[in-house]
Amino acid sequence: MNSPQTESVRLPDLISRYLLKLAESDAFAREQTLAQLYYSTALDGSGLVPAQIASLLDTHEINSVLTSSQLMVIDYQQGQDLIAGWAINQQPLSLLDVQRLGACVMHHTGGLTPQLLQSVDSRLGEWRTYEVMGTSGSYERPHKVQKALLEVIKQTNTSLQGKQTLRQLYETSFRLHYELIRIHPFAEGNGRVARLLMNYVQLYRRQPQSVVFVEDRLSYLGALDLAFRSKSIRPFDAFMFGQLTKLVSTDGY
Repeated sequence: MNSPQTESVRLPDLISRYLLKLAESDAFAREQTLAQLYYSTALDGSGLVPAQIASLLDTHEINSVLTSSQLMVIDYQQGQDLIAGWAINQQPLSLLDVQRLGACVMHHTGGLTPQLLQSVDSRLGEWRTYEVMGTSGSYERPHKVQKALLEVIKQTNTSLQGKQTLRQLYETSFRLHYELIRIHPFAEGNGRVARLLMNYVQLYRRQPQSVVFVEDRLSYLGALDLAFRSKSIRPFDAFMFGQLTKLVSTDGY
């Protein structure tokens, strides 16, 4: 088994090879795009495989015949387009952007979460207004959600405007992913938003978009849980760098 130091030496070369293959093969690039959709939506319950996703994106019309899995994929693909536009235009993140992305990924599959005083509509990207408990304790208090998001957005923008090594860039993306889950700003769709924001940071510097492989879902949740409990992002960073290495050390997905 390779040591962390060995992996850190190998990773830039592996990423360079992966990027070269993306540039040289349209078929490979499309395969990776479809798999991006597959892995993130499968983590949240979609039953579609990449071939079904390809067919859906080539032929779909939004109507009542589509399943919830199909609608989830369509919404996620719109989210991918949104973050790609921000990255291409070198657009810094804002609180409104995060809210727009939350609304985007829940556009067709979200709805009202009834509360005693005020319902929250995930289709509109409305902020969570009630307490939520996870396996490791409570997420951010609702009245602190926007302030906490503003802080992590500021940190992310500052990091992207400065010089970063490849590892530092991915650490920035993984931290944004982790903090979005920890803050839990939305009633639904937090995982998808977190993974898309992670990819935004990576696309900003034209680096491969990392994923969480669906077969590693339990390890993903375990890494998040350990990071929350220990109040240290290191377990999550280690897991995500492992996922990135798994991606670029093969022929992709």
